[in-house]
Amino acid sequence: MQYRKNLWVYHMLYLRQHDGTMRPTSYPLEIIHVDLMGPFREPDVEGNRYVFVITDDFSRKKWV
Repeated sequence: MQYRKNLWVYHMLYLRQHDGTMRPTSYPLEIIHVDLMGPFREPDVEGNRYVFVITDDFSRKKWV
């Protein structure tokens, strides 16, 4: 099972690398980028220690 997990991670890392030939997106939410940041030492005013950010590749709009 560990081998399958490592192979999956390898493929995902390989797929994230591209040679610059990616075509631009033609409509909103066709491609999104997701980032999870944290844990932070100090929580924010609402007590959260993580930040989850979604970015639309077409419009560059971000949701936090």
